[in-house]
Amino acid sequence: MTADATGFSITPALSISGSERPIGFALESLDYGVPDDNWTRCIPVALGGTLGQLRLLSEELADSYGWQKAQAVLFVLTDATPIVEVLGVGSHGHTPPALSRLVLRVDPFVPASELSRRYTAARRRLFENSELTVRDRDLELAIFVTAKSDRRLPGDRLKAWNSKHPNWRYGDQAVFEAAFSSARASILAPFEPFRMLTR
Repeated sequence: MTADATGFSITPALSISGSERPIGFALESLDYGVPDDNWTRCIPVALGGTLGQLRLLSEELADSYGWQKAQAVLFVLTDATPIVEVLGVGSHGHTPPALSRLVLRVDPFVPASELSRRYTAARRRLFENSELTVRDRDLELAIFVTAKSDRRLPGDRLKAWNSKHPNWRYGDQAVFEAAFSSARASILAPFEPFRMLTR
């Protein structure tokens, strides 16, 4: 089978006489890699053929070992063991920052200290170009004051905050309330209509 500008052609040509029943022909695609090249390539393969069997084997290996299908094909053909990422961090940045997410793919044997270092770096990069940088204190303050179970009076709330967070103490009620309003505006304001519905 070859491909050209008009489609695929079978060589030699397939002929069917009037007395023969037509055969079915289906195509799947085989992803494969080439040594020392980072690009994945793809070719059509017939079901049941040698390359079709290679496609099935590559899918089984990819599912079993977390490889890409192209890596599995390269492994079968060259015995080159694929490199598996032990710690991957992806991100989905949004405005407001409360919708942003970091996605971690972590091998269980990665040390907690390395995981913490990579998470902190990824979090910093996520908010690096954002107009609304969320500080840990702002996030904690917004959570603390808006907690559904927190029905304390403002003065009692300040005392509870200072007791729970001695490193982030507020000496003045007005400063505490202003800090909370600022944190809520940058983090929670877009969700206020929904919050009212859940009370």
